[in-house]
Amino acid sequence: IALENARLYQQAVQAADRRLILHRVSQDMVTSIREPERTYLSIHQATRELMACDSFVIALHNEVTDENTIVYALEGNIRFPEQTVPAGRGLTGRMMTSGESVIIDDLWEDKTEVIRMGEPQPVRSLVAVPLRLGEKTTGVISAQSYKIQAFGKEEQALLEMLASYAAVAIENARLYHEAVRATERRSILHEVSQEIVKVGLDLERVYEAVHH
Repeated sequence: IALENARLYQQAVQAADRRLILHRVSQDMVTSIREPERTYLSIHQATRELMACDSFVIALHNEVTDENTIVYALEGNIRFPEQTVPAGRGLTGRMMTSGESVIIDDLWEDKTEVIRMGEPQPVRSLVAVPLRLGEKTTGVISAQSYKIQAFGKEEQALLEMLASYAAVAIENARLYHEAVRATERRSILHEVSQEIVKVGLDLERVYEAVHH
């Protein structure tokens, strides 16, 4: 009985720690709307606290170009540059279509194509979950490990909870930056229109001076 109680207590402590992590990252995402990079870092940090994570990837779908962009990819302390791949390619493309989470126990045995970032040692297993807004899949986040069978249903469920926060935060950041760009464009157009008016007035003065 004592061992069982100790096990249950440990599970309760772990559950409380996880709720605290998820709550903290949700708050971080609210305050990082102006900086998408901070949002990506918060998602990655929370994932590392929740599970083993040697490599981490965030991919987003671009509806305009119909491509998937790896906006955040980090392995160890190495941050890799953004890269864009065709919409239907590899695991990311498949998940964008299916909207379903995936666990791969051993990438050497599984034939699914995954994006390689140039890791010093090969990733052997992964868990990947979709970023969803309603019924639409907007991206994918994936935790990866050098070990086989590093992820199970528990890690998948935790990453799915994290993804629910992440999808909203990333979309809010996108909308914010679109609004900023629209405001900047309107400001530029206003300045241009004022200059055109000035030029028009100057031309009128020149015309009047010439003909009087």
